[in-house]
Amino acid sequence: MKTIILLRHGEAESPGKFEDHERPLTARGHSQAQFIGQALQSRGLIPDGVIVSDAKRTVETYKNVKDVMELNPRQEVVSSRFYLAGVDRIFEEMAAIEDDINTVLLIGHNPGWSEAIGVYTGEYESLGTGEAGLMNIEQGPWLELLGRSYQWQLKEKLGASITR
Repeated sequence: MKTIILLRHGEAESPGKFEDHERPLTARGHSQAQFIGQALQSRGLIPDGVIVSDAKRTVETYKNVKDVMELNPRQEVVSSRFYLAGVDRIFEEMAAIEDDINTVLLIGHNPGWSEAIGVYTGEYESLGTGEAGLMNIEQGPWLELLGRSYQWQLKEKLGASITR
């Protein structure tokens, strides 16, 4: 089974105080990221591949998740190309993931993250800050699997304020 964890960054400071790319997490944003790390760990979802937008809020989100999980992925990329990425850019960046990696954590921004869930699963799910969508599909090469729109299964949506 291949799993993609699409995590939207935690709550960030207001855009008026900082340039968008440099907005740090709020205290709530740090808590949201730590919650996601704990939730993933409790489900046995340990990413062996990670791609993170290079925006400050996404890097801080990843640091919180990584620290909580004591994560040491085999493949880890911080990408300027993931900043405000859409579905096409997500696909391009994912193409570099090694085929023997089974669980990939992608940390980025909306609207691209919510759109990606819709494209891959056929179900639109809006991701709030600090929320994650978990998508699964059978084994195979990443490039082949990423080309299968509407065939992924949205297994679960995680977030501190989500009760389902």
